[in-house]
Amino acid sequence: MGKKKHVIKSKNSETPTRPTTASAPNSYPFISMPILFIVLLLITEWIPDSGAGDPMFPQWYYLGFVSLLSTLYLLISKSPNIKEAISRFTITTFNGFYLLFIILAALSIAWAWNKPEALSTLTYFLVTAVCFFNLGVMLYGRKDLFLPLAYLISFVLFLQTILTCSNFFQQMGTERLDKIIMSINLNTGNKNILAAGIMIKLPFLFYLMLKDGNFRKTICALLFTLTAFSVIVLSSRESLLNLIVQSLLFLVFTVYVFRKEQKLKQLPVQLAFILLPLGIAYFTSAAAISEAKKFSTNNELTSDLLTRLSSIELSREGSSFRVDQWQNALQFMANRPLTGAGLGNWRIYALLNEKYSTNFISSKHVHNDFLQMGSETGIPGFLLYISMFLILIWYSFRICLRQEDKQLRDLGFVLGSAVVAYAIDATFSFPHERPVVQILFIIISAFLVGLYANRFPLQKTVPAFL
Repeated sequence: MGKKKHVIKSKNSETPTRPTTASAPNSYPFISMPILFIVLLLITEWIPDSGAGDPMFPQWYYLGFVSLLSTLYLLISKSPNIKEAISRFTITTFNGFYLLFIILAALSIAWAWNKPEALSTLTYFLVTAVCFFNLGVMLYGRKDLFLPLAYLISFVLFLQTILTCSNFFQQMGTERLDKIIMSINLNTGNKNILAAGIMIKLPFLFYLMLKDGNFRKTICALLFTLTAFSVIVLSSRESLLNLIVQSLLFLVFTVYVFRKEQKLKQLPVQLAFILLPLGIAYFTSAAAISEAKKFSTNNELTSDLLTRLSSIELSREGSSFRVDQWQNALQFMANRPLTGAGLGNWRIYALLNEKYSTNFISSKHVHNDFLQMGSETGIPGFLLYISMFLILIWYSFRICLRQEDKQLRDLGFVLGSAVVAYAIDATFSFPHERPVVQILFIIISAFLVGLYANRFPLQKTVPAFL
């Protein structure tokens, strides 16, 4: 006699069944296990290097500890809805692609030249995946937790921008501007990683700006001003590009929402809360940079916003030699289309195989996560990895179309914008290696996949013991 089967049913993918949650909402959403877990994740950004030379090493150790704590919680939890949350969250398309990518990455160790390096990199992926899965189960259907989450991340954004501005002004006039900018990293590793983390947090602040109340909008506008100022003075070109993209997306969405809700008379005020901070940040940063440049000799690094943006181009110099690194990765993928170098081993072949490029630039990173996954796990790994982000964008788009629920519509936009912000960083950098950026990927993808799994449940037969 076979084991009994439980069937999770839905009417259809467009008309979801009534949502359930992994745990019942409470009157104090800040006091809940998902929020406490998120707080533990966000603490990662404040873990110093402790003499390790790079803060990422103690941060990964800490994040591994957090993944164990969250796993233990799920194992001992007596919540009646946890099993259902696990079942429905697990069977999403995103999780299927994610699992396939992890399996392929693990298999690539077999042909990796430096196996210890491959195992180390796989550990990073596994820690991230475990945290994502555990948080996704906790957040399953918990859209009531997004507002406290937005406040929490905006508070961290406030701390980081205040510290960035404080470090900038305290050193201004005592050091060359290029040295000041390079010294501001706040335990992230370097200024580019700090700026990327700030930009990925920005959509959560935008969510608060969508809420009613001029006082809240004013506070958010002030924080937006600090955010834009910080990104400009950090002089990270990919983050400056990200700032423009995120601002344009929010402007378009704001116009769409106010037209849809027939609140056109209020639209100019709402637009002012977006455009004024950008204008103030631009002119104040230009004045500050102009004053600080008196002590600077590096004109390229200390240029103003427009000059830095105009320097972005698909050339060796305009991309800080990233184009060469991307070409090297593409050539390597063409030579090893099915296997790649093995997880974490691109840096080995980048040093040993100069024959793949006539204009070879050695770097342990491709400065493009998608191409790096392709160079290390082959074209199958490249397709799986990029598909994960396309699926997240699709999830956010479908959630955003739930026009009968305004909160879901706003959540879909904000989470989708955050995915775009992460993807832009992944196009020019290597966020998969930095825990301070991975915690944001965990939070964004866990909330988005958990919300989608709850609103668009799939039909599946699962064994009774699950």
